[in-house]
Amino acid sequence: MKLMDLKKVSVFVCGFFLLICCHGNEENGLGDTAPKVDKSDLDFIGITVPFYIQKNDNGSIYTMGLSPHARTFFLKENMRFYGTTSNGKEIAFDGGDFIQLLKNSEEKDIPLRVYVYPNTNEVYWVEEATAEEIKEYEDLKQPID
Repeated sequence: MKLMDLKKVSVFVCGFFLLICCHGNEENGLGDTAPKVDKSDLDFIGITVPFYIQKNDNGSIYTMGLSPHARTFFLKENMRFYGTTSNGKEIAFDGGDFIQLLKNSEEKDIPLRVYVYPNTNEVYWVEEATAEEIKEYEDLKQPID
């Protein structure tokens, strides 16, 4: 009889320990960390402007249309992304930072540079376009005489 109670207690303790371990990995409210990927290993999809951004039902994944591409892209809001500046300094951004940058681009019609994981539609990195790229984009919008 006591052996049966000991088994129940050990199953309960193991289950409780597993539950604590699984939920203890969240820091800063972010569920996952994207692996560090060098920009040279990513696919640069070009200078683009979002034409729609929609939050999915689960609330942490955004789908978006990026002009001139016909396919749909997605970005996880609760991820932390790592990169390197031109002078070699390591930087980190949350997916929410990229979402805000994309929304601002959509509202103000300002192009962005977007990188995705190779052979996927998952956005890994978003950054502002250079002044030269913005000028080129604005020139393309002018009517031809």
